[in-house]
Amino acid sequence: MRCFVVTNPVSMDINIIKTINKDDYVIAVDSALLFCHNNNIKVDLAIGDFDSLKDHSLLNEYSFLMLNKIKDQTDTLEAIKKAYQVSNDVSLIGGLGGNRIEHSIANLNLLKQFRNLTIYSLFSKCYLVEDKTTKIRFKGYVSIFPYPEANITLEGFKYPLDHHQLDVFDSLGISNEIIDEKGVITVHKGSILVIESEYD
Repeated sequence: MRCFVVTNPVSMDINIIKTINKDDYVIAVDSALLFCHNNNIKVDLAIGDFDSLKDHSLLNEYSFLMLNKIKDQTDTLEAIKKAYQVSNDVSLIGGLGGNRIEHSIANLNLLKQFRNLTIYSLFSKCYLVEDKTTKIRFKGYVSIFPYPEANITLEGFKYPLDHHQLDVFDSLGISNEIIDEKGVITVHKGSILVIESEYD
């Protein structure tokens, strides 16, 4: 069973959201409950302190877990933890962009704690790759960032690399493109953040 965590900012233009079906488990985070409700997206559980949900009467229509407003973790992190109690196939929809960049950074940091998590935003798909070879087929920009450092080889890319060391905060891997049928990323050591972004 797939489990989707939906958090703001989120949009119906995120393609993965259109694949949600009755067999999937969906967790809505705080005010994303209103988004799901307005767009007829099934919600199995709502999680949050609901400080950004203006109409709390909406909670009467759903199962929910109320979090304390004073806490050390974000609502989204608590929702991801709950999601992994339900399934090992977890995706986060939304959570990148918006008015508060700190939440975007916090959500990207989830990838380090939950190694097989995938994050889908309006134009991008983000995931972690470590100590393995990954083949991808994607027409758009493929950006690779050390997380926090890695030794990698890129084949089938416009800008290939051979056992190249990427150190923390290195931006060499931004905006690459696949020029062959597929791109092959080999992480010899360490881990990388991969971001597949649609062309502008």
